[in-house]
Amino acid sequence: MLFVDALSEIEISTLDELRTHHPLPTVRVRAHGIILSGKGYKVQEIADILDVCRQSVSTWIMNWDSDGICGLLDKPRSGRPKEIEIDENSLIEKIKESPRSLKKIIAELKEELNIDISISYLKKLCKKAGYSWKRIRKSLKNKRDPEEYARSKELIETLIRSADKGEIDLFY
Repeated sequence: MLFVDALSEIEISTLDELRTHHPLPTVRVRAHGIILSGKGYKVQEIADILDVCRQSVSTWIMNWDSDGICGLLDKPRSGRPKEIEIDENSLIEKIKESPRSLKKIIAELKEELNIDISISYLKKLCKKAGYSWKRIRKSLKNKRDPEEYARSKELIETLIRSADKGEIDLFY
C-alpha cells in the first residue's frame, strides 16, 4: 500500500492552508489528497473522494515523499517562448490613449520600436487587463425616426442662427 509517512503538526497546518487558500484548484485538491493519505485512507478511497484517477493520487504521494510541498505544485511547462519582450503596461497605456484605433497603435510600435504586433495580440492584452472589446456602431442612420430627426435638425439650425446674431451663447 502507498501511504504518506506520518505528518507533523506543521505539515498538517501547512497542507490545510494550501487546501483552503491556494489560488490554484489543482494544488488545493492535491493538498487534500495528502491530508487524507496521512489520515490512513487508501489510494482508491482518496481517488473516489476527490473524483480523480488512482494513478494521479499515487503520483501526488510519490511527489510528496520526494519533494515535500514543492511536489504538489505544477512544474514549469514547455511552450512557445515570446518572440518579443514588450512592457505590457506601456501597451495598455497606449491603448487607453486611443482605444478605437488599434491599427494606429500597431503603426506607432512599428515606427518607434520596429516591432510587428497583431491586432489579436492587442485584444488578448486588453482582455487580460480586464477590458472588453466590442464593435462600435458607426451610424444609426437606419434606426432614427425621420420626423424627429428633421425637427431636431431644424432646431439646431435655429440655435446656430441665434448664436450668429449674438442672441445666445451656444456650446456643444
